[in-house]
This record gives sequence, C-alpha cells and structure tokens, in this order.
Amino acid sequence: DLADGTCDGPIWAASAGVVDNTGENKGGGGYIWIKHADGVMTGYFHMKPINFMVIEGQAVQAGDQIGKVGNEGNSYGCHLHYEVKVNGEYVNPQTFMEGVGVPLPR
Repeated sequence: DLADGTCDGPIWAASAGVVDNTGENKGGGGYIWIKHADGVMTGYFHMKPINFMVIEGQAVQAGDQIGKVGNEGNSYGCHLHYEVKVNGEYVNPQTFMEGVGVPLPR
C-alpha cells in the first residue's frame, strides 16, 4: 500500500501498456489492471470508479494519470493498493519496481 494521506491524489501508470480491465469489488473497491510487455501486469486499487481516467483497451504511457487515490472497498484511509503480476504470478511490487530501477516510496 502506498499513501501520503491524501484522497484524490493522482495515480500514474507504472509503465507503458494497455488497460486490460477495470471494475469494482468489495475488497479492492474500484480497480484498474494494465497489461505491459513481457507478461507484466500492474493493478491499482481502492478508487472510486467515477475517478477512473482510462477505459479498457486504452493505451497508456508511463506516468499517464489513470485515476485518483481513494478509500473504497476494504480500506482504512485513502491509499493506493498496488499489485504486480509476472506471467500470471503475483510478485512483491516493492522488489519488482526496485529491480526495474523505479523504487517505490517506503
């Protein structure tokens, strides 16, 4: 989870890709999954669907704003729950991002 305590802060795409799916569920609230090269997918959770700034099938570039930080689903304050999958397997997003030269804030 990434947070600076601010609701409605920007959420940016971690890398270039295509929006694979968007939706909403009880656990994660509003979510966006982006498909990147080499079997990598990134997921962004706890948004209000009204704050999505992309649609399924849309191409995005690294740093494009895709949504706004929220507090939807099973959440105890505004934050971004960020996930990474490689070839369908979940990996530690902190370690993954450090490995590609983009360390996440701690």
